[in-house]
Amino acid sequence: MKYVVKTMVVSIIVNIILVVTKLVIGLISNYKSLVADAIHSFSDLSTDVIAIVGQWLSTKKPDKDHPYGHGKMEYITSLIIGTFILILGISMIYSVIGADVVEARYQVVALVAVTITIILKYSLAKYVYHRGKKINNSILIASSKESLTDVLSACSVFITIILSMFEEYVSIFKYADKLGGVLISLLIIKTAYNILKENINAIIGESEQDEEIIYQIKEIIMSETAVLSIDNLNVMKFGSYYQIMLDVGVEPNYKLEQADVIAHTIEKKLIDSDLKIKYVSVHTNPYKIKH
Repeated sequence: MKYVVKTMVVSIIVNIILVVTKLVIGLISNYKSLVADAIHSFSDLSTDVIAIVGQWLSTKKPDKDHPYGHGKMEYITSLIIGTFILILGISMIYSVIGADVVEARYQVVALVAVTITIILKYSLAKYVYHRGKKINNSILIASSKESLTDVLSACSVFITIILSMFEEYVSIFKYADKLGGVLISLLIIKTAYNILKENINAIIGESEQDEEIIYQIKEIIMSETAVLSIDNLNVMKFGSYYQIMLDVGVEPNYKLEQADVIAHTIEKKLIDSDLKIKYVSVHTNPYKIKH
């Protein structure tokens, strides 16, 4: 938990800087797209706080009613994040479309500010994503995707400012700010959709599809010399860890006690691995030669 909280605290600090910078520059320069981008960064800040709360809940120990722990609280937290972002994106579209077109000011200052925020936000997105993948944490990964969307929205603002600088030569460019605001809103909605889709699938029961992870799990299982075959393997995502249900084939003449020892050995090897496996159920079957 300390690992995740430390990551989110870094994200919170960066997002506070971004929100203040974008909002102040956006207001004094009259760029609505930059103000909208500041609101987007504020959504990052809000979801970071939600992520910390969700991580705390997900690490609660198993109890009578939740024998497999509270790992799926990560998915619930990510759903809250996705819903919040979706509502924000839809409301931003209505706000930008209904706003009047006004003349922009301090365009160079706004351009420099946006350039700095793009670099800062991109670095943050990579940092959070790397740390999230390292421990297979869905909250950090969801937060990094939202941060990456903020980079794209900032790039839209950058283009918007460039185009607006030439509006006296091309009159249609006076609508660049409005168009940029709508584009940012659509990017936010797309991110929300992806987060909601991924986590809804996880809640209803999603198995790991990463072939490299499956291969590593199989290698650990087959490292037990008594195992002759893997008859069935289900690797279920359960928050930041896995729950494995496994059937293996062993010598038909093994006694019940021998088969039980094999099952416990496999369970220990899997849980002691670096693959974030927390719960394992192993069933042994008499090995059948396949023709």
